[in-house]
Amino acid sequence: MKMALKSDPSKCIGCMLCTLACSAKHLKTFNPEFSRTGVVDRYPEPGDYYIRHCIQCEEHPCVESCPEEAFYEDEKLGIWMIDWELCTGCGSCVEVCPYDGCWLSPDDKSLKCDLCGGDPECVQVCPKGVYELVKED
Repeated sequence: MKMALKSDPSKCIGCMLCTLACSAKHLKTFNPEFSRTGVVDRYPEPGDYYIRHCIQCEEHPCVESCPEEAFYEDEKLGIWMIDWELCTGCGSCVEVCPYDGCWLSPDDKSLKCDLCGGDPECVQVCPKGVYELVKED
């Protein structure tokens, strides 16, 4: 089975609950800079948001670009994840991602959605249904 996170930016109101829930789930802190999903306001248009997260693309250039081989495939979820012990924060994955799906945290570790182990917090907390967990066989 392969899982992926899908989003509909047209539903987003910019509340940032997704980013807060994500950082709280992973690091026990309410800090959007450590979130594995992002909400970007497309200034100057009010209410126009861009949603950032890994879409688990077929190409996975992030995996191929990592000099430390910090990415590994989670067989249960069918997604690529990052081993933070191996990640050196070089940013090669960020540079090659064509979907803006990973970025560096303030402490220079690659951030990429791991679907919260198959039950994403963003899906649970979003009041407008922006996120959806998609499962494919």
